[in-house]
Amino acid sequence: MEPKNLNTLSIAAHDAAVEKGFWKARPSLSHCQALIFSEVCEGIEADRKGRHADVELFDRRIAIGESEFIGAFESHIKDTVEDELADTVIRILDLAGSLELDFTRVSATTYFRQFHKFDFPENAYGFIKGFCNENIPIIRRIVWAIAYIEGWAEYEDFDLWWHVGKKMEFNATRPVLHGKKY
Repeated sequence: MEPKNLNTLSIAAHDAAVEKGFWKARPSLSHCQALIFSEVCEGIEADRKGRHADVELFDRRIAIGESEFIGAFESHIKDTVEDELADTVIRILDLAGSLELDFTRVSATTYFRQFHKFDFPENAYGFIKGFCNENIPIIRRIVWAIAYIEGWAEYEDFDLWWHVGKKMEFNATRPVLHGKKY
């Protein structure tokens, strides 16, 4: 993905989070990181349950008008591995937007991990461990985290950015704080 697109997505993710009330009081970096990790952990639960998105059925139901977007999304995409990793990226982009990170000013990160050598929880742990490395500035960790999730999604064989777009579309229909406390 081009840096200008990450800039656009980070602004959109942050603006949407502000609109939904997630930034009424500025949360700490630790708070933001914990919510990012919670999405990764929800991904582990989805993997444990064997929940994967059925994009083909979702697209078919929308195309023939059998279902409206929300119903099709909730039936075939929501709470799946793909959905939770998309949520992870959206939270990372929200954090980047809150920090006004300009992706064009940060050199791209190339990250190589042999995802196939690890199971899903081990790959999740690798992500959490790397994102917690306080010896690396948060801006670099954000760029690294996106590269990591992109590689993980490629290994899991799904279009991460399609899922990010659909989840952002779904989130726009949700209530303030998505019905949660924070």
